[in-house]
Amino acid sequence: MVPSTSAASLVLVIGLTSGARSLMDLRTFADWTLRPRLLGVPGIAKVVVFGGEVRQMQVQVRPERLLGYGLAIEDVLAAARRATGVRGAGFVETEAQRIVLRTEGQRLTPTELGEAVLAHREGAVVRLRDVANVLNAPEPKVGDGAIDGHPGVLLVLSSQFGENTEEVTEAVERALDEMAPERILLGSARNMNCCARKVHSDIALSRHQRFDELAPEKLGQRRAFEVAIIRKLRKKALAGVIAGEDRGAKTALELKAKSLGLTRNDLTFAGECDRVPALLSQAALLVLSSDYEGFPNVILEAMAARLPVITTPAGDAHLVVQHGKTGYVVEMNDIQGLAACMVQLARSPSMRKEFGEAGRKRVEQEYNYESLGNRLIAIFRSFARKQRRVFLLEMLERGIPTRKTETLSGALLLEGPAA
Repeated sequence: MVPSTSAASLVLVIGLTSGARSLMDLRTFADWTLRPRLLGVPGIAKVVVFGGEVRQMQVQVRPERLLGYGLAIEDVLAAARRATGVRGAGFVETEAQRIVLRTEGQRLTPTELGEAVLAHREGAVVRLRDVANVLNAPEPKVGDGAIDGHPGVLLVLSSQFGENTEEVTEAVERALDEMAPERILLGSARNMNCCARKVHSDIALSRHQRFDELAPEKLGQRRAFEVAIIRKLRKKALAGVIAGEDRGAKTALELKAKSLGLTRNDLTFAGECDRVPALLSQAALLVLSSDYEGFPNVILEAMAARLPVITTPAGDAHLVVQHGKTGYVVEMNDIQGLAACMVQLARSPSMRKEFGEAGRKRVEQEYNYESLGNRLIAIFRSFARKQRRVFLLEMLERGIPTRKTETLSGALLLEGPAA
């Protein structure tokens, strides 16, 4: 029996994916942790789970071994029932209460169940593990689930008849936020460098329903701030941290954040940071949403730290970031596109790793200090020849001492002492 629902009772569809947990772990989490919590939300009538792998403790009989001991499948079933059953033992009754007695000594793991006695043959004990493989395995599938083309677990939530759908949805969102399956810090504002940090968990949760549309102002200095708001309202799995010189915008943005109900857990203004390697070492991705740039060194620093980069085409940013290979280049006013790229990378650890490794390789091959120096010298040499600057040409031909490079925290390439 479940509370009655209507034909329009669908509230939310939730997807669970993970790059570290198995589909069986995801389904177990959904069935025994997430679903009971969601059923406890006022107004929720039912939560239906699809996909993943339902865990079973299976006894996979080996017929040849069973025949060798002269046993039948009924013997296996009886032994398994004896080892896993819960039996009543009557009750004890007092003047005020009745206490029910039962035994709960069942075997709960495959190893324990495998030790269950099946029979005795010629003074030897025949156990379940002697005639069968006893293991945790998925039950046969009837259907399946996928999130963005990747195998996962889907939970479909329905509200009770007569309930306010918006209020129920908000209550579900609060319950999900309390469980905090994953949080990603991200963001950037005009001339502010910013990065994203994975804080918690190896299970990514995404909502596939109730995407409220917004019409944010298309001002460059507020672009990342507006994106953070959109993600807060539409995904509630992303939080923003803005680092760098604010140029007078911080106060206004903080006031707007407060007016929209964003707390410090949702959006953080870090100000100018002089420890860039430490910030990047905690990062999962970098977002640069500037309207104006020259050559953005912060992109090289992020790529050297194996971070994927999302940027506007300001300055030379679009020349450094290879779209779809080391990150994404998004048009200036495409706020929704910028947000979509953030969510895509936040959901996919494998894509972040792929882009990050490609970015590191690009920095090492194209933008390290040695190759940059050699290219500059080649440019000067060409200039000297064309302009017939004999003295400059002679100096270049004699060679200019180069310096070694070293790494700092595995992230930035810094100039070291002369050799």
